[in-house]
Amino acid sequence: LERVLATLKMVVTFSFVPHYWFEHDRPRTGSLFTLALPLLFFLPRSRRLWLGAGVGLGALVCWAATYWVDRNLQTFTPVLIAVTAAILARAWTMGVLARAGVLLLVALQLVSSGDVIFAGSGRVTDAMSLIQSGAGNAKNRFTRYRSEYVALGASLPKDATIMFHNWHLTLGVDRRVLHDAIGFQGIIDYRKLDTPQALYHRLKELGVTHVAQVPNVDPGLSRKEEIVFQAFADLYRDTTRSFGGLRVFELPATPPVAREPTRALVLGLRGYANGLYPVRSLATCELLPPAKQRFAAPDAESDSPFDLLDNADAVLIGSSVQLDADDSVQLDRDFRVVAAYSALKLWLRR
Repeated sequence: LERVLATLKMVVTFSFVPHYWFEHDRPRTGSLFTLALPLLFFLPRSRRLWLGAGVGLGALVCWAATYWVDRNLQTFTPVLIAVTAAILARAWTMGVLARAGVLLLVALQLVSSGDVIFAGSGRVTDAMSLIQSGAGNAKNRFTRYRSEYVALGASLPKDATIMFHNWHLTLGVDRRVLHDAIGFQGIIDYRKLDTPQALYHRLKELGVTHVAQVPNVDPGLSRKEEIVFQAFADLYRDTTRSFGGLRVFELPATPPVAREPTRALVLGLRGYANGLYPVRSLATCELLPPAKQRFAAPDAESDSPFDLLDNADAVLIGSSVQLDADDSVQLDRDFRVVAAYSALKLWLRR
């Protein structure tokens, strides 16, 4: 009942009350739809308008009953726009007072939300800079715009399929693109992929010909994903090409033959006790709410975790861990860093 009441309230107040993305207390996206609905009671021959409003309200109910993320409203915003425009156009025909009311509503929307188009990551500034760069040189306007992505796409065959690892920005590549990030897709599931060889075969099944990543920006959403993918990418380090911050390699016709990282020494990572783990047991998605995260226990523990190093194929160490000189020497002798983030580093056995 509490959820139902919250849903009904959100259907009416979604554009007036801040709830997720925009921190505001003024009418913004969708306000005109809400404010125009009372006009339906005064419009003649409005059966189709009532039907359109019902569809719009039904969509709002579905959204408000599930996940209050503003951008999810974009799915059906065209319905709200069309219904609002139709109501205001019909009201405009009803006389001077009705026109004054319509003008007032539209003016309220413009005044309260006119600054929205200038908000967010300098997008308008970037767009204007791109437009201005064409002054007297329009043919070369796009020479440097997203040049690394354009260069990457131009270097690949027309029928290439490129998989971007944990990175969703692809504008300019102009080739078929897949992603492996949780939340963006569901066809690449690292919970089911225990080895680099298994990842290779899955990508081949999907028709992937090339793999790209932006190293050392964000780790995978599970520690297993991080180990499996980086061990996979490391096999092709000698054939990897760079395009700005992008690193790209081609999948060969034959699967890789290499030692599989089956055990990982974990030190100083949230949720996991220090110890030696099977890589497959490190599959907890750390994007889930804390109450939904389940962390496995290590197969082996020690008061001196580096005593377990000889049994490890990979090492994951959190940024809070301070290694003494002897441990650092042993680690660098037998392992090498393949990924380094602000929160952790990953070593693979040499």
